Amino acid sequence: PSGERLVFLARNFYAPGGMWETAILSCDREGKELFLLSDFAMASHYYWKDDRVLAFYSDGREVSDLGAQFYELTDLTHEGRALDPAFFVRDGHMSYSPDGNWLLYDSYIFPDFTRQLYLYNPRAKRGGLLGVYRVPEVCVGDIRCDLHPVWAPDSGAISFDSVHEGFRGVYRMDLSEQMKLLK
Repeated sequence: PSGERLVFLARNFYAPGGMWETAILSCDREGKELFLLSDFAMASHYYWKDDRVLAFYSDGREVSDLGAQFYELTDLTHEGRALDPAFFVRDGHMSYSPDGNWLLYDSYIFPDFTRQLYLYNPRAKRGGLLGVYRVPEVCVGDIRCDLHPVWAPDSGAISFDSVHEGFRGVYRMDLSEQMKLLK
């Protein structure tokens, strides 16, 4: 968040078995202090929690044997932890609220052509479903609309993209009631 370091992904699309693999690297803004957070394995969406910790959906082999899961990885170390294996069961986009007290998470498409949006309280280790949004079958594959939830600056509301009404729209959701339930 301070802009002092950045993370980037190096992908091998010709990995054995046909599945691409990703290495997670970080460096300072001059491209120095290069650090390999995770060697070539499964890694996907990420978000800087603060200047030292990144949330990542990955196989977490450097820090755990739980397999594909949301992890918090500490930059410049091989330390980390799974966030909540019982709650985070699918890959998706995650982001911490500006105040750092909440985590948003959306799912990739389910077999029933829906995407789900979740709110999670890391301190209480509690989460809940915010909504389920139908995706028309024509919006699957290269023509799709991920929810990509984004926090309002005051951490009390979010916006997200969706096609559940038959067009691509941007929606706003107040989270005050859901936050009371998850405290």
